[in-house]
Amino acid sequence: IVRNDDPTTIYCGGTLVADTWVLTAAHCIDRQSVLVKGVTEVNDFKIVKSVIHPKYNNAINDYDIALVQLDRPVRVLHVKPYTYLGESKDNYEGPCRVAGWGRITENIAVPVVPNDACKKSYPDLKPEMICAGESGKDSCQGDSGGPFMCMTKDGSKEIWKLAGIVSYGRGCGQAAFPGVYTRVSSYRDFISKTINGFRKGIRKSRKA
Repeated sequence: IVRNDDPTTIYCGGTLVADTWVLTAAHCIDRQSVLVKGVTEVNDFKIVKSVIHPKYNNAINDYDIALVQLDRPVRVLHVKPYTYLGESKDNYEGPCRVAGWGRITENIAVPVVPNDACKKSYPDLKPEMICAGESGKDSCQGDSGGPFMCMTKDGSKEIWKLAGIVSYGRGCGQAAFPGVYTRVSSYRDFISKTINGFRKGIRKSRKA
């Protein structure tokens, strides 16, 4: 995602979850957010609608989730919507990976830190958040909104699911302060109702 005051710099990431919808962090979206970069300029997409969770609180990074609608469906070779969203039953013990275009990350493995332990670093941590990372392995500036994926088992199948969205942290790659991610399983209804609501034309949203 880029801004119209600096269209050459990618300042946030996201995950394509439907052919015209990108899931990202709420703190990534403001009226300067105008474009989702594609593989080439021909594949750039304008943001025509943005939906920030109504309970988003930027003071404490709570409900840090948003969806942006693109001006047309993504029809790029090898790029398909990622529909394996995390579920409440999932137990994220790893392996997990975070991807982005920030200062540290492209696509790296990061260990999950249990919430009880993570609360020592972030006392305001909520159950709707996930912590992950260790010394030298973390998301960082520019990775916000990007995907945090974990391998889960469904019977005999192993499936990579979108477990989280890069949200916040203190510094980058510090052992005592892992990255914090919005837990996708807590917002499946928000995601589904937003996408389906716009498809049916029954919801309205401000333009980005």
